[in-house]
Amino acid sequence: MTASEIRQIIDEWYVAHQRQDFEFFERLLADDVEWTMHGPAQAFPAPNALYGKAAVLAALRQISEALNLVRNVKREVIVDGDKAAVISDRTVVQRSTGRTLVYRVAAFLRFRDGKLTEYQSFYDSFDMLEQMIGRELDVPDTYQY
Repeated sequence: MTASEIRQIIDEWYVAHQRQDFEFFERLLADDVEWTMHGPAQAFPAPNALYGKAAVLAALRQISEALNLVRNVKREVIVDGDKAAVISDRTVVQRSTGRTLVYRVAAFLRFRDGKLTEYQSFYDSFDMLEQMIGRELDVPDTYQY
């Protein structure tokens, strides 16, 4: 795949994500896709680590049922060979509480034959967890400034 083809897929991904177009992800995911979301397990409405297309599609549906995606803005896209890195700012509304969550995501993708084979995302997890529970966490000062 060329860099422009991967960039096109990423652009389509963001549109499909906003529209909850699961058919797009059905076409995009390799049967043996590995999907990992790095962050506190309590902050995700689906398992953090998934293997296989069926598991990822089920998780995407769970996430969609729990969170309403309001905004997902790509800040940076870097493509190198069959890999891409995407940094984005995301705003979602937690359906069960009505809380608005705003956080940054760094995602790393790998493609093979036009299919996504690996996805790893890293979340600003401390901030995200505070927003999920609706309060600041009391963490003692470790470093003196």
